[in-house]
Amino acid sequence: MVFRAFITLVLTCSTLVSINTLAAPVEYDTPDAHIVVIRPMDQWFPDAGVEKSLDKEYFSDEYAGAYWYTDKDYVSLRSDEPLAILFRSKNPNKSPALWRMSISTRKPIPVQPSQMAQFIKAQNEFYGLSVIARGNPMTLPNRLRTNAIWRDVLTIATIGIGGAVGGGNLAAAVAGSSIPSQFGALALDAQQGIVGVKPLNLDYSKYKAIDLHRVDGGGVGQIIIAYKTEKTPAIENEALAIAIGSTLGFDTTKEATLAARAADLADRQAIWDKCVADGKCKED
Repeated sequence: MVFRAFITLVLTCSTLVSINTLAAPVEYDTPDAHIVVIRPMDQWFPDAGVEKSLDKEYFSDEYAGAYWYTDKDYVSLRSDEPLAILFRSKNPNKSPALWRMSISTRKPIPVQPSQMAQFIKAQNEFYGLSVIARGNPMTLPNRLRTNAIWRDVLTIATIGIGGAVGGGNLAAAVAGSSIPSQFGALALDAQQGIVGVKPLNLDYSKYKAIDLHRVDGGGVGQIIIAYKTEKTPAIENEALAIAIGSTLGFDTTKEATLAARAADLADRQAIWDKCVADGKCKED
């Protein structure tokens, strides 16, 4: 069972309610936005060697850098950019030595609030297809050790729906699924925002605007910012500063991270077992 924490924090001058800070996904609520963070570090890693290497960065005190990518360039969290200054003000007790990884995030992908239910449905199916395309999670670590599927697994682990059209097991699975027909209800930008992580099913219809951010940092993750008021640069930076800190793991622990990975593995195994039970996957 995933541990859930319900606490209230006050940072700078705004009220920040944190919901499920140690669980995965993470939720934060501010007066102007609702923020959902799916951390790469909370995803199950089938390769123990890769996981051990990444955890040296996730849970190390050595500075490895942290960057926020925009549509033009990237912003170093050590710079004098407004977002970086705000981020540091929100994390006064977190020195640069604790910014554990080079976290890159794509420029925001806008999605109409009315399309989010369809988006979540499509991403949830894509997540399931990515699990099935990799095969039985129970045997995946051993198959990785034999290098039999190394390239396919790396591809599936890191691409989103936009990269699934290039061929291979996942592309074939997508083509044979209901995802293509679901795309008729989604704008092109929203389609590109789909990544292979389990989404949080929320009702986004009451919000004024939605921004999606893909997160890359040892694995793939996602940030969803749902704006309660009209989006402004100041409100966006406020939400991003919170989301980046969570993405870097400032609000979690190693124990909670391991619990989140175990829950993710259980979800993946359940998807595979159901596929086998339905006769759609071959048991190995």
